[in-house]
Amino acid sequence: MLEVAKYHYDIADKEIYLSLKQKVNDYFGSQGIDKYGNLFVLSKSILLAAAAVLAYIAMLSAGTWWLYTVCFFLFLSFKLIIGMTAGHDAAHGCLSGNKKIDHILFHGIFMMNGINPGPWKEKHNKSHHSFPNVHEYDSDMELSSLIYLSTAQKKYSLHRFQHIYAPILYLCFTLGWIYFFDFVYHFKKNQGNLVMKGNWSRLPAILIIKLFDLAVCLLIPLWFAQIADFQIILGFLAAHAMVSLLLSFTFFMSHHVMEAQYAETVEPNTITSSWLRHQVDTTVDFHGESKVANFFFGGFHAHTAHHLFPGICHVHYPAITSIIRGILEQNDLNYRSIPFHRGILSHLQLLKKQGAS
Repeated sequence: MLEVAKYHYDIADKEIYLSLKQKVNDYFGSQGIDKYGNLFVLSKSILLAAAAVLAYIAMLSAGTWWLYTVCFFLFLSFKLIIGMTAGHDAAHGCLSGNKKIDHILFHGIFMMNGINPGPWKEKHNKSHHSFPNVHEYDSDMELSSLIYLSTAQKKYSLHRFQHIYAPILYLCFTLGWIYFFDFVYHFKKNQGNLVMKGNWSRLPAILIIKLFDLAVCLLIPLWFAQIADFQIILGFLAAHAMVSLLLSFTFFMSHHVMEAQYAETVEPNTITSSWLRHQVDTTVDFHGESKVANFFFGGFHAHTAHHLFPGICHVHYPAITSIIRGILEQNDLNYRSIPFHRGILSHLQLLKKQGAS
């Protein structure tokens, strides 16, 4: 197990964060609201769930391959949006304000997406959020030996071409996560700064999650859908590929783009910047103040707000992001924000740069 790392103490940065925290608290006080989810979040989640059900019914009734694939893509997308918004908030205990309810909702939403919830929450909350983009501490940087992000990682000659083959790998992101990496994450002991405890007794529950997802997404369509079996299988693969590409770039552009920074610890196990500065330097927003982006991406489009205030529901992030941007600019700190399409290009540029270095 890695020794516990600590951030450099900077009293000026601490004062900035305290000022920022006070401004955020004043916002909630002036609006007469709390930091948790509201009726809009509940209504959105119910609407998306209903849309997913309708898309699934339409998928089974589709008479052509292309219509089947579009409906399946929408079915997966609606489930994914619920996971990225309500599920993500529930993982941080800020969806309902009740930890027990959020725990149940988080597990239910992630299992609905075919994902084993326990290890993901452990890694996300205690590794990634604690040490984003820190080599050997952020488990999210352990994507694959095929992807070279930081100069602190081991480099291979094939990384020269990673900007070319990475998008092809990303097409398999969701299927790989659901049917392969979930098992790896469950039993892999060392992940970032964490020592995980893989439990064989939980394997049957994980298998049930996977079998249920496989039954819903493939076996039931093979039995009831109106098109040929090979078209159903092709639709399954094509829809997952499209969702995978969208999800991959959404995740990666929050931290792994040209605009973000990487860090290592120095002796004695210290990160050279303060906690505030590190979170700001390693995190990038896309359309952070947009309510439309907030509807679809939750805390991922306003990722700076999410990393600075993970205990606040995503519905408040457009307003919180405006406060953060103002405070950072007043104190000559760089608020990082790029358009979504620019984030895709920037991620590929980072892969090309790192591969060629």
